Order: sequence, then C-alpha cells, then structure tokens
Amino acid sequence: MKKRPKNTGREPPIRKPTAADFEGGAVQKAILGQTVQSPFTILPAAAAFVALFYGLVINFSFSAIVASLLFGATALGSWVFNFFIRGEQLSARYVTKLRELRREYQVRQVVDIESECHKIGFSEGAKEANELSAAYLKLKNFLDRQIKDGENLKAERFRILAEDTYDQGVGILTRALNSYRAVQQIDAPLLRQELENWQAELADFRDVEGKEVECQALEQKIASHTKRLANYEERNDVIAQLLAQSDSLEAALENAFLGLQDLIGQSADIMFGDTSSGELEKMVTAARRVEERLRGLNHTDVHPDDEMYAQAGRQV
Repeated sequence: MKKRPKNTGREPPIRKPTAADFEGGAVQKAILGQTVQSPFTILPAAAAFVALFYGLVINFSFSAIVASLLFGATALGSWVFNFFIRGEQLSARYVTKLRELRREYQVRQVVDIESECHKIGFSEGAKEANELSAAYLKLKNFLDRQIKDGENLKAERFRILAEDTYDQGVGILTRALNSYRAVQQIDAPLLRQELENWQAELADFRDVEGKEVECQALEQKIASHTKRLANYEERNDVIAQLLAQSDSLEAALENAFLGLQDLIGQSADIMFGDTSSGELEKMVTAARRVEERLRGLNHTDVHPDDEMYAQAGRQV
C-alpha cells in the first residue's frame, strides 16, 4: 500500500470568501452557528436533556428535573453571553479569519497558475506568477510586522493598495494563462502552409475557364484561415501585453517594499504617506485601463500609459 505524500503546507480553503460573506447578516448568522455549537453551550444542553430524560422516563426524580433545569439555564446563559455580550468581539475575529482565507486562497491561486503554466509550457507566465507572488508576500510580511490594524488610516490604505495591486496581477495572469491555452489550440504553421497552398492554387485557377466554383471555395477557405491567423496573432499580442502588465505590477510591489525599508524609523504618516503609495495606485489604475481596452472596452479612450504597456508587450 502506497503512502500518501506528506503535506508540507496549509490546505487551500474550500472556497474563496466573497463580498456577501462580509455582510452583516451573513456574519451574524455565522456567529449564531458558532455560539450554538460552542462546547460551553452544547455540553450543558446535552446534560440537561439526559437529566430530564432520566427524571421523567427512566426513574422519576425531582432532583434530576432540577438538575436538568440548572444545566439548561447554564447552556442558555452561555449562549446569551457569547452571542449578545461577546458577539462584537467574535464578529471581528470572524471577519479577520475571512480576510485571511481570502489572502490564502489568492496566494494559493498564484501557485496553481504557476504550476499550470509549467504544465502547458508557458514558461513566461510561470516566471511572472512566481515573481508577483514573491514580491507581494515580501511586502505583505513586512506590513504585517509594521502595521497594527486600525492604528493609522494611511497605513491601512497602503495595505489595501498592496492587496489591490496583487489582486490585479492575479487577474491579469489568469487571463494570460487562458489566452495561452486558446493559442495552443491553433496550429499556426499548418494554417500558414495551407493558406499558401490555397493562394497558389487560386492564382492558377483564375486563368482557367469553368473554375469559378473552385475559386469561390478556395476564397472562402482563404478568408477563414486568414481570420484564424489574425486571431492567433492578436491573442499573442494580448498575452505579451498582459505579461508586461504583470511585470510592472510586480516591480511596483518590489519598489514599494524597498521604499519602505528606506523609511524605517520614520513616523507612520511619512512611511505610509502619499509618496510611498502613489506608485502602487498609479500602476493599478493604469493596468485596469489597459485590461478594459483588451476586453474591448473604452476603445476610443487611449491613455499615454496604455501605449507604454503596448510597447513593452511587443518587446516581450
């Protein structure tokens, strides 16, 4: 019997917590379930049931009934204390846990993207995924050591910008991977060869009478292959631009980390001020504009930063 490989890391969460999980009703429902299932509620409740069953069914006993009431009151009191008095504290812990699960899911998502890129031979995608994850985790770990939640609004804003930068990079890499999969389904060399053959054949048939039907069929085939090859080239260009975006976001995270290192010992207002966070915000905004344009949105709205990404993409 084969032994299962040892798990050296944390298992990824079953699903990524969504915005709906952070809503007040969802959080309250989760806390209700936690307080009801708490050992301090369940055990006294179970003892109350056993005592009541014994006192009423097995052997009538007034003391057993009194004991069941006491256990029941203990279970109810425990639930009331946890849900109503400690509810706010438990809700804060639950929301913190949801945030950690989102982070864990997204970090794991990049690991999966890198693995899939290696599997299908998308080496550039694997490289960008590894570098993005490394840059984000380095900055995140530094922020975790330096920032206390709620202590400084600028520091919290910096944390959110770092997460937005990383999230944007994850989305970009996912799109690049999906586009690469689609490109792999197209045999471009074969299409080009067939296209050349049909174009040569069409040129020969044009001088021959009675070949109108054959010419029309060849023209349709040529048009179909030309369109498929154009789509192939367009997707390759999109992949290059997406990789260029990912590289820029990774560089922004790296530069933010290095910039914060230079400001260690300064006040939080200086360390996490507008100058430190400006590059992250600029890169996220520019990357979103480019991605929208690649999706077919905002065709007429061309920004100078967009052309920068396009040029970088064509050089990849």
